[in-house]
Amino acid sequence: MPTDIAEDIYRYLARDWGLLADTLTESKCRQLTREIPALRKDYYRDRKIAYHLPNVRRAYLAAFAPRYAYILYKCLNRVKRQALPVVQPWHKQEGVICLVGGGPACEVFGLVDWLDENGINPRYLRAIIVDREGYWRTFHSFLFAELINKHFRKTLVIPSYESVDFPVPKGERFDRTIVNYNFAQTGLLAEARIISVINCLSELSNHRGIECHLRFLTRLAWNQQLVICADSAAKKRRPRMKWLKDSFDLAPNFRSTELYSNTLCMRCPCLRRGVTSRRIFPNTGAPRWETDVNRWVYIRKTQS
Repeated sequence: MPTDIAEDIYRYLARDWGLLADTLTESKCRQLTREIPALRKDYYRDRKIAYHLPNVRRAYLAAFAPRYAYILYKCLNRVKRQALPVVQPWHKQEGVICLVGGGPACEVFGLVDWLDENGINPRYLRAIIVDREGYWRTFHSFLFAELINKHFRKTLVIPSYESVDFPVPKGERFDRTIVNYNFAQTGLLAEARIISVINCLSELSNHRGIECHLRFLTRLAWNQQLVICADSAAKKRRPRMKWLKDSFDLAPNFRSTELYSNTLCMRCPCLRRGVTSRRIFPNTGAPRWETDVNRWVYIRKTQS
């Protein structure tokens, strides 16, 4: 059964604030209670999220990290029969996953859990985080060096970073192959067997920059790949993913197979209202405690 990592996230937040004994105080819990509804409102109103502000990042982690840790896990379970042969070569070898718009990258925790459940234990798992902002690196140090190692000692996760600005190409016939990755990094990107685009598209007003990078990454691959996109199931968000199918189906000389395209209800029964969560999420009023996450999911397998 998936692990409830909520209390570990709260422990990180206490450490990030410099609190004693890695424990959130009542005043910090109240601060999170105030910050989280404002963050949710920014999402709802399509405002740019101010991740450069420490308290915004803390509110994001408290509100979403425990629930989002298992999105990739649930997606892989949905296409388990097709997914296992793609990532089986990782066992006792080196594996590479690319997270486009990865942010805090908390879904890697669920990925390692899924691999462990299915008897696939990479010696090293390299998580390449492709994003335009580097604000999450202190959390990555905690997630990869401490939290994952605490639960899955068989796999060492090594983060790599590729900073991109996700430019929106101009004109109807833009060149989707022009990207600005570090040349030295492309060899590692070519080894990625999973490309994850999770909780990213809903924050962008125009998808074409992401399409540009995704097309480059899938054409660069040396092996079969799983491309997993998951984002808000809200109707106003869903049109931002409609381009995905045509991006693959209309691409000349490129073979791929659609595995899943629909809304996926991701129930997280492992999440518990522990002592700290009760202090951050009161029984009445916003924000509510969520153990179900609905996401519109698109999963594609590409051929090498």
